[in-house]
Amino acid sequence: MALTGWRDEWVVRLPCAFSALGTVALVYVLGARIGGRGLALAAAMALCTMWLFISELRQAGNDGPLGLCTTLALYAAWC
Repeated sequence: MALTGWRDEWVVRLPCAFSALGTVALVYVLGARIGGRGLALAAAMALCTMWLFISELRQAGNDGPLGLCTTLALYAAWC
């Protein structure tokens, strides 16, 4: 809110939404590197349909960016 100056709900939840998109993209890329496009689609779709992932990233909190950074660290370790 300090960056935009707006006091809207979507401004507070926007970092978690971007973190969710980034996490799904990283899971897809990591799955593609490990086992091909089929595994990548299955892993990304499984993540997108997990209730805990959806419910945690709909809230305003630190779990989304933390999950993104953890997934990024796993991707960097694999590379």
